[in-house]
Amino acid sequence: DFRVKECRDNLNSLDSCLSDILEDIKPLLSQGLPDLNIPILEPVLLETLEFAQQEGPVNIRARLKDVHVSGISNFTLQLLKTDLTNNEIKVKVHLPVLRVQGNYVLQGNLLLLPVTGEGPFRAVLRDINAALIGQIVVKDRGQGQQTLGVDNTRINFRLEKARVRLHNLFNGDELLGQTVNHFINNNDQLILNEVKPALSRDIALLIEGVLDSALSTLPAELLSLPADLL
Repeated sequence: DFRVKECRDNLNSLDSCLSDILEDIKPLLSQGLPDLNIPILEPVLLETLEFAQQEGPVNIRARLKDVHVSGISNFTLQLLKTDLTNNEIKVKVHLPVLRVQGNYVLQGNLLLLPVTGEGPFRAVLRDINAALIGQIVVKDRGQGQQTLGVDNTRINFRLEKARVRLHNLFNGDELLGQTVNHFINNNDQLILNEVKPALSRDIALLIEGVLDSALSTLPAELLSLPADLL
């Protein structure tokens, strides 16, 4: 069984200790950690993502279903910093590549062309940098035990390039399908900005669960210590 490294005796190097926990957990994300309430993250399953673009010549609504995201466990931790005075934790990670697949339903207009499609899709997202800020809180773990935890996480991320392939556009019309896929891949940041809020929410909750497990090794009393002892 995996045991989270305890950081309560390492307050002078708390950030380093929590970073070590994340590195220890990384290889186990493919199988999940039920004892720590961490689901299987390799791949991550996102049930539904929706977006709508209704500005200018582009008027499209799409729903992505049964979305599987692979590659999250390959993150590189660039920064982890706790601030127990202001009850904050900041994390920055880099992901070299995420591979996404699932099913889509799409309808709307692209320029003057009506666009419809329903079927499988694949995407490759490269060079992703994510920054997360969470609130350090006291959580009741049951049996009278209170520890630190993480809540109200917010995440922002950017990526350098995305390649997307939607299959079965226009009921399989290859020429029209290539035209739409070409447009999407030439406007990847536009599309990403539309799905970003929903995607950010799901990713933030996943990372929050991992950080919450790491902080659960720390007693609630740490938040009441004088600032000069932290």
